[in-house]
Amino acid sequence: MRGAGPAISYPSNHARRLLLGFDVCAQPAETALPEVKARAMFGAHGLYQGEHFFGILDEGRLFFKTDAASQPVYVARGMEPFTYKSKGRGLTMSYHEVPPDVLENPAELVIWARRAIQTAANRSKSPARKAKRR
Repeated sequence: MRGAGPAISYPSNHARRLLLGFDVCAQPAETALPEVKARAMFGAHGLYQGEHFFGILDEGRLFFKTDAASQPVYVARGMEPFTYKSKGRGLTMSYHEVPPDVLENPAELVIWARRAIQTAANRSKSPARKAKRR
């Protein structure tokens, strides 16, 4: 399953380089995303800024964390959520594929990434989330 639709290749892996903080395409410093790390997870890679899990790189596709406010923007652009199978069931996560035109525009990609990081940060601060961790 892992997200419906065709796989999207990064333009010369530019999106990955930019998100992981080693952009070799001479982007201005203000477009950098500090302290972004990728961690292997179940055949994909999770993107983190500090403790905030904000993105997924899977099979050449990039997904960002969404919430009730940001999800409609992705859906309106035809982007699908990240899905996977567990114990024979299809599951959907609150991450949506990043539109191809955003991947092609480094400044826009950083804006979308920062929005996803903020969404992840807000999620980790929610009272329901804190109660669940105990």
